[in-house]
Amino acid sequence: MSPDRSLGFVAMQTYIACMLLFYGLTSNANLGPRYWWSVGAVTTLVVLGFSVITFSEASFGGSGGSRVVPINRWLIDLLKPLPKFDSWLGNITFHNNMLGMALGIGLPALAAIVIFGKGHLRIAAGILGSFSSAILLLSMSGVGWVAALVGLVFVGCCALRKRAYVLLAVLLPLGGLAYVAWDRVFRLSSLFPWGAITSRVRIWETGLTMIQDHRWFGVGLGQYIGSAPHQYYKGTPHNAYLLLYSDTGLLGVLALIGAAAATLWLGRQVLRFTSISAPSPTNPWHAVGVGTLAALLAGAAVSLLESSTAKTWLATDGTVRYVALPGVWFWAAMLVVAHRHLYPSRSSQSELRKQRPHVRS
Repeated sequence: MSPDRSLGFVAMQTYIACMLLFYGLTSNANLGPRYWWSVGAVTTLVVLGFSVITFSEASFGGSGGSRVVPINRWLIDLLKPLPKFDSWLGNITFHNNMLGMALGIGLPALAAIVIFGKGHLRIAAGILGSFSSAILLLSMSGVGWVAALVGLVFVGCCALRKRAYVLLAVLLPLGGLAYVAWDRVFRLSSLFPWGAITSRVRIWETGLTMIQDHRWFGVGLGQYIGSAPHQYYKGTPHNAYLLLYSDTGLLGVLALIGAAAATLWLGRQVLRFTSISAPSPTNPWHAVGVGTLAALLAGAAVSLLESSTAKTWLATDGTVRYVALPGVWFWAAMLVVAHRHLYPSRSSQSELRKQRPHVRS
């Protein structure tokens, strides 16, 4: 239970909304393509709106100052002639990690649809993927880039299958070469500062110390910031797993383990569909399933560096804000839906037979 009942109540409402999103999508799994095209359109509009807000509101979510480097400096120079640039666009926040995470997690899903999909689905994914890549590049969100890299490597391994070791063997030396060259040309340290990693380690250590007296039930939903003594970091734990432990205690950890086990089982079934079908499966849900797995893997990796499941921050008036993020619920629902389409149950098959018109020979 949260000591702050009002904060805990609002946090619980957002979690209930996320669960309703999950059950709403999974309960409509058998609906036709028009419904899922509309889901994709709404999701695209939400991300687009979030991008506009991020690129125009520096104070949104307490995200701080902008990160301007040679890669995106041309955009600043392009916008300077516009009227009221200093007052309206002068404080653009390019490195909002929430936007970076959303794009970095979604980009591998779009790449999987481009590789494994067909027809209009592949074209739409290609257009959205190009748009997302451009925004992610300009945002200069190191967390988003890490998420995209992890997910894209997974998609590449799925595409190569037995030759996946070739991709890994090529990426390792290329990564070292890119680091040496990029650090001199583009100043990679401005994008991935080592201090950001070491500071996060200190935050995790202090966070674990803070909640060691609440190891069974946690400190309550949204209470991480409010429960931190003055000598500790007054902010987010920059780790989704630590935030979950702080919010729910051992019960949440057990729920996470159960969810991970279910995800592994469903993921194995989705990947197994590749081996029992043609090299280029015609079922579009195979592409969606592989892309969803890539998104979940990217999200799991980036959760080590950011609180990707919930957003908690101190507002300007000193009050604590806490909002559960629907991303993981959305991708979990899409994995369930993809699995149901790839492996329809007997009851679903019998219902489909009843719906088909009887044709007499």
